Amino acid sequence: MKPGMNPDAVEAIVQRLLALRRAGDLTDADVVLHAKALDVSRRTLYRWLAKGTSIPTAPPRVELTGDECAAFFEASGNAALAHRLLGADGDQRFSVRTYQRAIRRSLSPSERAYARTGERARRSKIVREKLVYPRRNMVWQLDHVELPIEVFPPRGAGTVRPSLTPCLDCHSRLVAGFVIQLTPTAADVLTALRHAVLPDERYGPAHGIPDVLVWDNGREFLAEAVTQVAVRLGCAVRPTRAYTPHLKGIVERFNRTIQQEFVSRLPGYTDGRRDAAGRLYSSAELTYVEFCQLSYDWIEEYNLRRPHSALDGKTPAEVWLSDPTPIREAPLGSAQTLTKPRSTDRL
Repeated sequence: MKPGMNPDAVEAIVQRLLALRRAGDLTDADVVLHAKALDVSRRTLYRWLAKGTSIPTAPPRVELTGDECAAFFEASGNAALAHRLLGADGDQRFSVRTYQRAIRRSLSPSERAYARTGERARRSKIVREKLVYPRRNMVWQLDHVELPIEVFPPRGAGTVRPSLTPCLDCHSRLVAGFVIQLTPTAADVLTALRHAVLPDERYGPAHGIPDVLVWDNGREFLAEAVTQVAVRLGCAVRPTRAYTPHLKGIVERFNRTIQQEFVSRLPGYTDGRRDAAGRLYSSAELTYVEFCQLSYDWIEEYNLRRPHSALDGKTPAEVWLSDPTPIREAPLGSAQTLTKPRSTDRL
């Protein structure tokens, strides 16, 4: 059909041709002439005449039966195989494309993922409601993550992969405290908490005592000493259940950000490009101490100067400072009971 042609005018022509056909006066020459005028094929115009209108109509929707849905699960999420199994007896009521569309309508993304690979895939497709943290120091999230980079340790041969323990304020996304270590322990959790509770302008304005601390079921976080320190400070502790990373999604997202924007640009990045033999193009060059210093510089940049897309382009420090919520200050003596300073805490 010619661009800009009025659909009502097209429909009027089709209805006039139908009247001619009913009177027995419609010829093939009439169809060819009008098809050329409408800029459609003769076959299209004949189809409109057979249907009785040029107005497009939606195809009838197929509603699947219980057996037709069950076949999709029996075929491990392969719709084409399920369609063949259903038509094995020679009685098939729809095409494979129609069956695929009906499956997408009848089953949720999580159900289709479960049919293909099981429970973990189902959980990954569940739509989670976004958690809102309206004020600073309402909830802090902590985590341990082994970073994909190889560095040279202070002592010993070979290379090692350092780990990061960040503590993030969920309202401002600001890294309130962190520790980089080679072997994560409960003492590192306490050190990260001490850094977060006590003010240190070098790494951002966040400090004070949060209402709630959220971490996973890692043994470092579940240590009795960590829980006791949190309780003495007046923090509620909320360990997350297994396979629920969305419950600490803010710190999980930060872990991906530091790997994508910082670690991936350093020599020794283990997820980088490799040659045909599988060897990394960029081998380890940094020492552990050098990597720590670069990490501290990047986190300072993240807190104070990097605009954050989830904060409407503001920096975490700007969001923190714009919140008038009073801060529960930690008495210096109580805060120092978290842990003694370690030689690798700050450089």
